[in-house]
Amino acid sequence: IRDVSLPAAGSYVVEAGTDAGVARVTWEVFATGNGARAKNVILFIGDGMSMAHRTAARIVSKGLVEGRYSGELAIDDMPHMALVSTSGTDSLVTDSANSAAAYTTGHKSCVNALGVYCSRAKSNLGHPRVETISELVKRQRNMSIGDVTNTEIEDATPASMVAHNRLRADYNNIVKSFFALQPEVILGGGTPNFLPQAANGKRTDGEDYIKKFQEAGYTFVRTKTELAAANGKATKLLGLFNDANIDGALDRFFLKKGTVSKFPDQPDLTDQVRSALDILSKNENGFVLMVESGRIDKYSHSLDWERAIYDTIMLDNAVKVAKEFAGTRNDTLIIVVADHAHAVSVVGTYNDDRAGDQLRE
Repeated sequence: IRDVSLPAAGSYVVEAGTDAGVARVTWEVFATGNGARAKNVILFIGDGMSMAHRTAARIVSKGLVEGRYSGELAIDDMPHMALVSTSGTDSLVTDSANSAAAYTTGHKSCVNALGVYCSRAKSNLGHPRVETISELVKRQRNMSIGDVTNTEIEDATPASMVAHNRLRADYNNIVKSFFALQPEVILGGGTPNFLPQAANGKRTDGEDYIKKFQEAGYTFVRTKTELAAANGKATKLLGLFNDANIDGALDRFFLKKGTVSKFPDQPDLTDQVRSALDILSKNENGFVLMVESGRIDKYSHSLDWERAIYDTIMLDNAVKVAKEFAGTRNDTLIIVVADHAHAVSVVGTYNDDRAGDQLRE
């Protein structure tokens, strides 16, 4: 069903039939309240983050002495907390595409899908589209949009802000979606899908999208140093800091592994959030900013809990920056969510030998 708008809250039954039978589904349409309460919205997504990630991040960053934490995360004292189910329409186990798209469109979808209802269309771009929050607030309120991640900017979570695509891996078309919407701030990794193959990129259409964004008025930055230099000057910002994902906090700050030797001046989420807020806050109509700590998920897939926990701490540091921005403004809503959760366990043991040493001492 295409070109449908439901202006009033309520329960709607959608029915489709053929000679073989009839199928029905019920849409629950929710009201949005009496007018906007927040001028600005900052949505943080800890990709793959679980309660155990948070617990481990608190222990590692704040310490645990005699059974008590030595401090709290910035996430811990949010005024409201809830559990959210993010299963898709076709699978109990969700992925980052349909779960993030549920946040950015308000509609459930199927695995690997971004901003669409899944149909039998053969083209990735041929499925019925659902308006994203980015499109909605630009169309209705002329607000600014920011999209920040430490993964490839074309990856599922940041792509959910702009894309209408059945296949999350369709990076070249997702870059087109970014250019079509033109969020004021775009920061992440994933340079090759912006460049043609002739320039060592991955685009098969011969287009140079870095050049196209620059011609559209964007300041383009490649390093933390260039990002800092753009503060206070840029009005639209494209930052691509790695050919793939930005290296995680543990590698960048301590181990110097991954691709740190190739990209020694990568920003972290706090740098990116500060730069995004510098630009977005100039719009008197407000802004919507999505910030993803995506490497929590990437490292958890490979059971690399140390790196995943350090990037959970980095997410929390970025939340602290946003809370400092919100301060006493009383116009900014901050939301911190996961899109799905990886299995991480905090398991302790008792060291009998050490206990014996303590008794002898």
